[in-house]
Amino acid sequence: MAVRSSGAGVIDLAGFPKSEFYYRKSLWSKAPTTFLSVAPVSRKDQGRSRGFGDAHWNWTSGDSVNVYCFTNGDEAELFVNNGSLGKKAVESNGYMRWKVAYQPGELKVKSYKGGKPFGEFLLTSTAEATALAAVPDRNTLKADKDDVIHLTVSVVDKDNGLVPTADNEVTFFIEGPGRLLGLESADLRSHEDYKANKRKAYKGKVLAYIQATGPGTITVTVSSSGLKSQTVQLESQAADNP
Repeated sequence: MAVRSSGAGVIDLAGFPKSEFYYRKSLWSKAPTTFLSVAPVSRKDQGRSRGFGDAHWNWTSGDSVNVYCFTNGDEAELFVNNGSLGKKAVESNGYMRWKVAYQPGELKVKSYKGGKPFGEFLLTSTAEATALAAVPDRNTLKADKDDVIHLTVSVVDKDNGLVPTADNEVTFFIEGPGRLLGLESADLRSHEDYKANKRKAYKGKVLAYIQATGPGTITVTVSSSGLKSQTVQLESQAADNP
């Protein structure tokens, strides 16, 4: 199936940061940064993987994966289920890489700078999807044509952890003075109707754009077959006088 956009860049079509975002941040920002990303090793070349992959630890037992660490520290130590895979210094390309045989549980990195602890980052394997979790970027908006709330809906397990392989179809219902402007999953191969009230999750997420049509309480309910639904309330305020 044809893709609808380029996959280049440090954020995806929904505005979610890619692993490349944190790679650039580790190179260009002074803010302490420590981040892990994982990609399956290519079958054609058992030493390499395509791109930096994604920040999750949900693969198939025994899979050969490349684990990348992006940090503006100067060295880092990787752990799988508390077993150390050793320390590495930042390479000339600006990151570290370990080749690992996947096993479920925890993937953790500890970074150091000047020999002192600098940061930590943890990825944990998640279980089967059980629910939806909806989080708005804020809870109030103005009832005008310019203000929009971004509602991120994640498919989560019993411990509220993101299920990164989930592609469940999510349906949105809105009550009150609000309307759904559109939905985005960031899946380049998705040609679903942007203005429909349902969309399949991609990497466990869907983003909704919601606008107020008047002052009052807007109730947004998200549901998906077999998953626990969630309801979020937003408060719309009267627009400023021109």
